Formats: sequence, C-alpha cells, structure tokens
Amino acid sequence: MVLTRVAMFITGAVARAIFPLAPEWYNPDPLQPAIYLSAWPFIDMWGCWDSHWLWGISVTGYANPVGLNFFPLYPLAARYAGFVTGDPFIAGLLVSDACMVGSCYLLYKVARLDLDPSRSAGAVAFLLLFPTSFIMNAFFTESL
Repeated sequence: MVLTRVAMFITGAVARAIFPLAPEWYNPDPLQPAIYLSAWPFIDMWGCWDSHWLWGISVTGYANPVGLNFFPLYPLAARYAGFVTGDPFIAGLLVSDACMVGSCYLLYKVARLDLDPSRSAGAVAFLLLFPTSFIMNAFFTESL
C-alpha cells in the first residue's frame, strides 16, 4: 500500500515540475487570483476539483452558499485535525489517508468472507493500483 502511494506522489511531483499548472486552475472562480491550499506547492497536487470548496468550508465554514451541497463531516475532520498539524489541508490529507487505510482493511475483511487470504489481498491491491485510486489520498470525501 505504501509503495503505490509513494509512486503516485513521486509521479505527481515530477509531473508538476515538468508541467506547472495554470494559476486559474487553483481557483473555482477563474476571474479571481490563484488559491494555494498549502504552504508547500508540491502538495497542492492533492487538491483539485472539489478540494477548494472543502478546504474553504474547513477554514471559514459555510460562508459561501455554493458550498452548502457538501456534507460537513470531512471539512470538520480536516478543521479539527488542523489544530494539531497547523494546516487544514495537510490535516485533510492525513484524514483521507487514515480513512483509506480503514477502507482497505474493511475491503479485505469483506473479501475474506468469500475468498482466500491471497485473493482478498489481491482485491485490496487492485483497489490501490486502479488509475483513479489517487482520489482516496486527495483532499476529497471519497475515502470516508
């Protein structure tokens, strides 16, 4: 599990260095200046699409009515974990990672009901190697 996540991080960091993102991709409103979710730009690759809305809710609450369609559990977890880390974005990534580990464990246990241990571990490996599995590490609610 760790190797797939490290490989994704290295691939993303190299891609970010070679192909820097346009500033307007960092703000849901392209007419506004760029929003950087973390003090470290190489970690911002884990925040895209709805991450900006979830980050905004974790920092300011539901100040923007457009964000009302997001359930508050993940932003609240990121906010309170942010008191420990000092950065709600990093905290949200840690929450996502912890939930991903829990999801992998639960998938293994469910697969174990019908399969032998090696095939159950294979189910977890397929989940982690699937091309869109990076979403489980990103600042998203999907890992919950």
